[in-house]
Amino acid sequence: MAQLRHVTTQFAGGALAPAGAAQMVGISALRAWPAEGGLHLYSAGSGLLGWSAGLGITAVQGYAGSYSGLPAPRRLLAAEIGGEDLLLVPGGGAAGIEGWRLGAGGALAERVSLRYGDGAARALADLAVRPGQGGGAVLLVGAVLQGSGIEVWQAGSGGVLRAVAAARDIGPISALAVAELGAQGRVLALSPGENSLYSWEIFPSGALGDMRQLRVYDGLFLDTPSLLEVTRVAGQSYALIGAGSGHLAVVALAAEGGMRVTDLVGDDLDTRFAGVTALASLTVDGQLYLVAGGRDDGLSLLTLLPGGRLLHLATLADDAGMALSDPAALALARSGRGAGTALEVYVAGGWPEGPPGAGGGISLLRAELGQIGARLQLGAGADIWQGGVGNDQVAGGAGDDTLRGGAGDDVLIDGPGRDRLHGGAGADVFVIGGDGELDRIDDFEPGVDRIDLSAMGRFYTVAALTITPSSTGARIKIGGDVLQVRSAAGTPLSAADFDIGDLRDLWHLDTSPIPEPQPVEEVPEEEEPGSEPEPPDEPPEESPGEGPGGSPGETPGGTPTAAGSLLLGGPGDDVLSGAVSDPGFDAVAASVYRLYRATLDRAPDATGLWNWSTRLLSGERDLVSVAAGFTGAPEFRQTYGAPDDAGFVTLLYRNVLGREPEPQGLGNWTARLEAGLSRERVVLGFSESPEFIAASAAGAAGHSREALQQGWVDDVFRLYQAVLDRAPDLPGLLNWSARLAQGRPFLEVVEGFTASAEFRQSYGALDAAGFVAQLYRNVLGREGDAPGQANWTARLEAGMTRAEVVRGFSQSAEFTARSAPDLLAFLRGPGEDDLLDGDGGANLLVGGMLSDRFVFRAEARGTHVVADLERWDLLVFEGFGFGSAAEVRAHLEQGEQGVAFSAQGSSVTLQGVLQSDIHDDMLLV
Repeated sequence: MAQLRHVTTQFAGGALAPAGAAQMVGISALRAWPAEGGLHLYSAGSGLLGWSAGLGITAVQGYAGSYSGLPAPRRLLAAEIGGEDLLLVPGGGAAGIEGWRLGAGGALAERVSLRYGDGAARALADLAVRPGQGGGAVLLVGAVLQGSGIEVWQAGSGGVLRAVAAARDIGPISALAVAELGAQGRVLALSPGENSLYSWEIFPSGALGDMRQLRVYDGLFLDTPSLLEVTRVAGQSYALIGAGSGHLAVVALAAEGGMRVTDLVGDDLDTRFAGVTALASLTVDGQLYLVAGGRDDGLSLLTLLPGGRLLHLATLADDAGMALSDPAALALARSGRGAGTALEVYVAGGWPEGPPGAGGGISLLRAELGQIGARLQLGAGADIWQGGVGNDQVAGGAGDDTLRGGAGDDVLIDGPGRDRLHGGAGADVFVIGGDGELDRIDDFEPGVDRIDLSAMGRFYTVAALTITPSSTGARIKIGGDVLQVRSAAGTPLSAADFDIGDLRDLWHLDTSPIPEPQPVEEVPEEEEPGSEPEPPDEPPEESPGEGPGGSPGETPGGTPTAAGSLLLGGPGDDVLSGAVSDPGFDAVAASVYRLYRATLDRAPDATGLWNWSTRLLSGERDLVSVAAGFTGAPEFRQTYGAPDDAGFVTLLYRNVLGREPEPQGLGNWTARLEAGLSRERVVLGFSESPEFIAASAAGAAGHSREALQQGWVDDVFRLYQAVLDRAPDLPGLLNWSARLAQGRPFLEVVEGFTASAEFRQSYGALDAAGFVAQLYRNVLGREGDAPGQANWTARLEAGMTRAEVVRGFSQSAEFTARSAPDLLAFLRGPGEDDLLDGDGGANLLVGGMLSDRFVFRAEARGTHVVADLERWDLLVFEGFGFGSAAEVRAHLEQGEQGVAFSAQGSSVTLQGVLQSDIHDDMLLV
């Protein structure tokens, strides 16, 4: 597989002439121009520079005019207008678009100016060009910086741009592109405010029609999209999008204007595009390559596979010899042919290691691609495909396919059916999707080949997979899918032969459209789900998380269904769960739960649980360093002071085992500490002991991924009521609460709702005071009190967003109390979700989402622990002879672990519950 390597860097200053160095300040655009005499590169910063392929300056040009204040960043694009090749440099803030004619071989010739017909000055955020169609005029499409919408101009005689169309009611636009889709042209525009991709048909006259919008709830889960590339490969057009949230999206463009997200990936520890500050793509012999950079100082190289899925090829981090800090611009070019084919990557970025005032520079990187092979999507049927010497990218279709890659570095992608993949010589990547069928890899070479299982489900460690050695390889099981892997040497493979990097690729996110407005994908902000909401007459304040915490990464997750289950135990000990499990997250969250219990002697708050669990899942921390974070936390020191070794061991005995230490155990652990064993490892010796894992199973079950989701149900319900003035549909409730449990900030969920057509229809035309007054009526069912009305109105006028105001109202104590009966009726309305009857023995019962019925029968004389009782669940006591809820209450006692019931040889512990949480309508006799 291709790797990025540094070729050379030209820093500002140094050996450069002062005139050239001065124009390298603030480079915001690069453009590569292949010509007969060799490649030309152009950079737009404080001036325009021409460069040779090896980064020698060939031309220096200043911009026309002068500007007060900081001019808008420049862009670079090539266009043929009036039969001449032009290099346009939009930006600035003039009454026209500046450019240069390109002479023979791409050399800069005289300056040109395309003047706006109305004479008004414009600072453009971006510009796109559509060549004339059928002898018609060339069309230019622009978006004004800090303006709204787009404008279309015809390039007329004398360099005058005549306005012919506009679309203005869509807010600011960050990036533009024109796509030719069959006989139809489309203008694409990114809206950072609405987190959307707009599309219009553009006619030869410049008129616009058939507006489409791809929004967050269509699967485009982005925040602040700002970079846009349009490309066409193997007959399919795609939009490639970079977003400030650190995500890249791939959108397939249909000839009739349809748009569909085919992939969405997030920056992680193995990539370098946090915040996505630069993006470029190039198709080389039918295969598409994409380079992205971001605020984490470096670049990542990816390729777009058949079907529109991204694959990570290489990442290069910045060092003192390169200018890859916060890259601002990229340009790609091809060099060489055949086995010598390479991708030339030009990047403009910062150079913080340089002397004060040195500025940045331009680096040239190279990726040796080698002989490009086929890029092919097979159709239905049992296909047999044989590759050659090139680097192939081939995807199977529906059917039992056999793919043989040949001699190159191949990417072989299975499809629906029982597929067989043989990579052959070279460093191959096998991309496997989940379809419930047994697939086979015939020649996996550890340390050389990769297997990308990221499409089969969520996992974060090799241990999360079931890897069973066989005589010639191994069987890898994840969920309901099994992959048979034969080693190239025909020898057994074990889990130790696989690194997590051999089995996972990019962080691919779920892009399934759902019927309700969806939030965008972003790394979650530190907002505590359990924080106390402010009343509506006071602005909400952010509340820090409790206990050990931090800024987590985001973990992908699934959405449970509303299908109920009948779960019956027998006379023995049973674990009955109606919850949807997340094996990767739940196992890690259970370890975090036990650490809270062992060190702080309490259950985790939701924010702390999420923060520490996601740090473990991402690989940022291991369990030892997390344990050290707990023992070094202020809460630990405030509770226990600075205990000596014996005191430290004693508190672990009390917290974990619930008793004082016996002399032998105390002496043993103390001696280990004195011999150099760290306290965090002693903590793990207690918290991860089989005894404590078994004893804390009920508490851990109440802190799973679905338990986090349960905690958001009431928030989502109130949001529907506050914003849309209606109860949610059940799929919408489940999807939104699942997204929040995956780390989506609540405010972004609110923004998703307030971007809906329903909200705009009800509130869009109101001024600040009218908006607040209407919220009081719709949400709280009353007129606003004068202080509250004035306070919220002043906050809106001072810059608070409407979404922030809606959040304050929906989370207020008054609305929480007012909506509680409606929430209870809604969740109980469809009837029970799961029925759990543990029968006899010692049973752990986990209901999961929605309204569950827990049945306890006197004749079974069982011992039960309910891990996740909710307000809408039901507790059924059969055969006890109780005549009322009051008689049940007579047998309830508050304990340390929750509320305990005991009668007639049966016992029930309601984990983590207070007596005040139990209402009479929950007790059925």
